[in-house]
Amino acid sequence: MSYVCCFDIETQNKIQDMPGQFREDKIKLLDISCASIVTVKSELCSDPADRERAMESATTKTFWIDGGSGDSLADMCALLTGAELIVGYNLAGFDWLTTKKYFPSSASYNACREKTLDVFSRVRDATGVWYKLDNLLKINALQSKTADGLQAIQWWADGERELLKEYCEIDTQQCLRLALLPVLNLGGGRTISNYNFGIASALSSIRTRGESER
Repeated sequence: MSYVCCFDIETQNKIQDMPGQFREDKIKLLDISCASIVTVKSELCSDPADRERAMESATTKTFWIDGGSGDSLADMCALLTGAELIVGYNLAGFDWLTTKKYFPSSASYNACREKTLDVFSRVRDATGVWYKLDNLLKINALQSKTADGLQAIQWWADGERELLKEYCEIDTQQCLRLALLPVLNLGGGRTISNYNFGIASALSSIRTRGESER
């Protein structure tokens, strides 16, 4: 089965607490607490008109830094490796930087990065504006974030795993909902099409490239 993964991580540490001169170097040193992945069949993501059916059939799983068989970060990497497309919000600037050290090899990590749809980067490049995920969710009448990254770090420290899991999973699910929209409302009367940010267009591009390489 061909599938799409929407991916998000939470960390144990704050960026400002890590050593290093540059932000990117600090992010690379962060330790993951957990990661959530929403998995959905690619065929249900190829047309924005199917987005509700896609969400209804999607499955969500959370993986832990100290998880056992089936919910460890090694299992997370295996699920991502098998995906046709990996979707997220600011994956390039955060999640992938932190996640690299958990992959079994540079080759498997690079293969995952190369099939990324980073909604944040796509919207920023199309508009020149750095939109927060929560703001886009609110503008597009989707459920907003239930907390923030700093609260997630505190939940990990306090052992509040169910709260952390719920937060990470909702974030990931709502990012997927956003990327399935046919048109993204930016507020102030501005919109951009799925071509700029969406899963349907990304899958079409992947398949067109695959056909041309045969």
